[in-house]
Amino acid sequence: MSEPTKDENPNELGSGSKQSNVDASRRNFLKISVVLSAILAVGGIAAVSKSVTERAASPEGASTPTSFPRVKVSNVNTLSLNQVVFFYYPLDNEPNILVKIGQ
Repeated sequence: MSEPTKDENPNELGSGSKQSNVDASRRNFLKISVVLSAILAVGGIAAVSKSVTERAASPEGASTPTSFPRVKVSNVNTLSLNQVVFFYYPLDNEPNILVKIGQ
């Protein structure tokens, strides 16, 4: 039995050019996948950082929403324990409930 020559690989399936085409297409797929993943990651990081910096730079601060007005729903002293109060806020078609569950 003779040893395989330099051009022959006993573990390789099919012809050498076909295998190299498959390897090249796999490498191209991996390259494209890595590039697209990096682009999506950079875009996500940019969106989050933009949101954080805009919110921190606003004069009201990060915890005060400015798009809806404050509305009095009920007086805490008039609520009974486990009494449900239905109300619509922030829009007329957004149902909400208020329940006093403690003292």
